[in-house]
Amino acid sequence: MAGLLVDVYGLDELPASPSAPVTCLWLLHPRTRTRGRMHDIAARTVKAWHGSPEAAKRGLVALCFDMPNHGTRVVSERANGAWAAGNDTHAIDMLGMVKGARADMSGLMDVVAGYLGRENVDGHVVLGWSLGGMRRGRPGWGRRGWTPRCL
Repeated sequence: MAGLLVDVYGLDELPASPSAPVTCLWLLHPRTRTRGRMHDIAARTVKAWHGSPEAAKRGLVALCFDMPNHGTRVVSERANGAWAAGNDTHAIDMLGMVKGARADMSGLMDVVAGYLGRENVDGHVVLGWSLGGMRRGRPGWGRRGWTPRCL
């Protein structure tokens, strides 16, 4: 999706009509982990949602991608380390990864409806911790029509 490997959970459970509203739950993994770390949370959340009466009217998909310099995107293992691990540029490395993830998230939000083949992706919820928690605070702030709500 837009040049990134993105795992999407819940596609088969979406309402049949492509115009049915869909919410995207973006799951952002911690530092030194990968998108695979979010699989269990994604599967359980999608299962719980699609067991609810609201699921007939609104779809939910959970999406996970590797944060910058993690998983399939690793360039430098050292840059993922903390000061205690001997990474003297830890703060700069983290800032770069957080800003890079912000740009990734914004770009994915812009195109996700087309990739899903849906006409009405009208909600985005972001859940993350550690590196993902730093990133989740401002994915779309400043975007027209976006109401920031952080978990």
